[in-house]
Amino acid sequence: MKKLLVLLSIILLILILFSIAFAYFIVRKPQSNKITTVLPITQKPVDLFSSSTSSTNSKLNNVLPLKTNDFEITYLPEKDKYQIIKKTVDADIKINQWLRENDLGAVITTNNSIVVNNLAQGGQITQGKNDPTELLTEFINVLFSSYVNTSSAPGNTTITPTNPSQNLSPTKKPQKTILSYSPPSTYNGLVYYPQCSGEYDDYPLPDGCTICKAGCGSTTVSMILASYVDKNYNPATVADLYGKNGYYLGCNGSGYSKLQSLFESKGLKTSDYIIANKNGYVIDDVAEDLKNYLNAGWTIFMLANFQAGDHYFWIVDIDANNNVFAFDPYYGRLTIPPFNENSYYPFPKYKVAFGVKK
Repeated sequence: MKKLLVLLSIILLILILFSIAFAYFIVRKPQSNKITTVLPITQKPVDLFSSSTSSTNSKLNNVLPLKTNDFEITYLPEKDKYQIIKKTVDADIKINQWLRENDLGAVITTNNSIVVNNLAQGGQITQGKNDPTELLTEFINVLFSSYVNTSSAPGNTTITPTNPSQNLSPTKKPQKTILSYSPPSTYNGLVYYPQCSGEYDDYPLPDGCTICKAGCGSTTVSMILASYVDKNYNPATVADLYGKNGYYLGCNGSGYSKLQSLFESKGLKTSDYIIANKNGYVIDDVAEDLKNYLNAGWTIFMLANFQAGDHYFWIVDIDANNNVFAFDPYYGRLTIPPFNENSYYPFPKYKVAFGVKK
C-alpha cells in the first residue's frame, strides 16, 4: 500500500510539472517575432471604430464595393478589413484623391487594410531594373549617388543612375500657384507633413510630377527643417529649394548625397553615413548602431526599401524591441506620428542613413 501511494505521488508530481511547463510554452511569446503593437507614449493610432469615426466608416461602407479603372475597394466583414486592389501605377494618387474628396482620409489605414497590387488593367512594374553599377562600393554610392525614385505608387519604383538633366516628367508640367497653407501639425515639438492626403499633394516638383507622386525625400527634409530651423519650411518651399539648388526632384525621385550639405547650410549638424548598402539590412542587423546615434542626441534621416520600392523617412526613436518609430511622409500619413515602421516587418530594408541634430 505504501509503495502504491509513493508511485501515485510521483505520477501526480510529474503531471503537475508537465502542466506548468505546457502552460509556460503556450503563453510565452517567441522572442524572434517583431512586436508591432508596443508603441511609445507619443504614438496614438487612429481608433477606426470609436464613436468619433463610426459615422465615417458607415459612410464609406455605404459606397462599397467601389471599382474604378485604377483601383477597387471592398469591405471584408469576415476579416473586418478593407481590401484595396491597385490596378495601375497611379492607383495611390487616385485613392488619396478619392478619399480626400469624400472626406474619408482618416478611415483606411495600413492597420485595417489588405493591399493587392494587380496591374492587369494597366501600368507596369519597373522594380528589378536596377543598374548593377549603381553601387560599386558602399561609399562610392555615398559620393556618387544615383537618383532614387521614391514614388508613392507601389510597383513604380526604380533606382536609375540617370543624368539629372534628363526630363522624365510629362510633357506639360502643372503650373505653380500661390496658395495659403495651414500651419504645420506638431507632435512633441516636431513637425509632421504628409506627402499625400494633405494640402501639398498636387504641388509640382521642379523636374515633373507632384509631391504625392515622388516627393517623400523632400517632404522628409521639410519636416526636419520645420522642426529644427523654421516652421515656415513646408513640402512646397523645400521642393522649390531643391529646384533653386539644382537638386534633381521629379518623377524619377530624388537623391541624398547633397542633403548633408543642405542641412548644414541651414545651421544643422549631420553625421557620417551610418548605413550605406544597396541591398539594405533588416532592422535587427542595424538597430544597435542606430540606437547609439539616437542615444547621443541624433535623429536619423533614412532611405529604406519596402516591397513597393525605396522610400525616405525620419527616425526619431527605436525601442528595446527594435520597433522603429518615424515621421514617415507616406506610410505614416493616416496615423498620428511617430509611425511604427515594423508594421511591415521584415520590411523595410534599411539602405542609407545619416544623423541630423540641432
